[in-house]
Amino acid sequence: MSDSIPEDIGRLLADGVASLEGLEVLLLLRKERVRAWPLDEIARRLSIPQSSIEPALEEPVRYGLIEHERSSAGEIWRFAPRTPELDALVDRLASIYEDRRLEVMRLLSAHAMERIRNSAARAFADAFVIGRKKDG
Repeated sequence: MSDSIPEDIGRLLADGVASLEGLEVLLLLRKERVRAWPLDEIARRLSIPQSSIEPALEEPVRYGLIEHERSSAGEIWRFAPRTPELDALVDRLASIYEDRRLEVMRLLSAHAMERIRNSAARAFADAFVIGRKKDG
């Protein structure tokens, strides 16, 4: 991990954000936290295809940073950290990203490469698993 990115911010990026698109969405929703955002508005505001944004929202929702609501009017997302500590952590992340954007992007890339390596290693190991014969 980069020496200048604090460990707790690195964990947040690895577990709660996972992609540059996810980070951009998180920071947009944080900046305008009183709004509920439909996916098409997020995509338009960030100039990112909807197909890239929807998967990028999964980690922040699971981590408790963003709420996802479904209603008869459609689906919306809003910044809603489940704890004050997470709220403060995202504030720190926003500040660090503003000052050291390239370092944050490098760290996100390193986390993505690690996920790919782990996935490839699991797939390789699974290729050698031989099913057991059932006794019978």
